[in-house]
Amino acid sequence: MSLPRPITEAVAERVGGRLEVLAHPARIRLVDVLDRRGEVSVSQLAQEVGVSVYDASQHLGVLRRTGVVVARRQGRRRCYRLADPSVLLVYEQVAHRLRQQISETRSQFADAAENPQ
Repeated sequence: MSLPRPITEAVAERVGGRLEVLAHPARIRLVDVLDRRGEVSVSQLAQEVGVSVYDASQHLGVLRRTGVVVARRQGRRRCYRLADPSVLLVYEQVAHRLRQQISETRSQFADAAENPQ
């Protein structure tokens, strides 16, 4: 699906809202763990990501309300799994471009070191 052009205010608000949800570093790491491990309990996610159970629950709630993850009760525990793996494409695209920029910057510094003015 391509982005409609010109971008309407309504579309910009929805896309911006989704990107805002995905942009938090803890949420990026939570999504990564869920992608690698499948269904995981809140306490396991918190431990693996290095946040409190409370913080993990708050972030997972945001991801759940926006359809990125789904939850399932298992006794007293709540387990989460990734519901929308398309978010990984966003992360991969951003990481790919960052690697390119780092490579370009290194190349520029190497050129400058070889050809001082």
